[in-house]
Amino acid sequence: MSRIPDDDDRLTTLLRSIPAPEPPPDFLAGARSRYAQALEARDRVRVLTALLASVLGLGAAAVLVLAAFDPVALAAQAVILAAEAAAWMTGFLVVLSIVPPPLWAPALLGTVASLVLLVLLGRRLSPLPVK
Repeated sequence: MSRIPDDDDRLTTLLRSIPAPEPPPDFLAGARSRYAQALEARDRVRVLTALLASVLGLGAAAVLVLAAFDPVALAAQAVILAAEAAAWMTGFLVVLSIVPPPLWAPALLGTVASLVLLVLLGRRLSPLPVK
């Protein structure tokens, strides 16, 4: 198939036929640095746009949640969850301080061994993906 040259190809050919001196090396280095700066500025704009969109989305979600639920009840639930987590951690630390470390090693090894066994069984029993 032969292609008829369009105006862009003719213009390119004419521009290449014009004798012109090579640009100086500092011009090329400056062009590269300006190009890199332009890319960084474009990326900064994209990141700031995405950040603004996420903040607006989070704000809209917060407004909807606060409109649907009582804000005092949400704060109370958060405080209750924090208190329960602190109680669980305190209980865990008490048990950890009472039971000597030599007894923890076999329990930990048994847990790891059972998890490895479950993973291996799960991989063996899982069906092969369809291609």
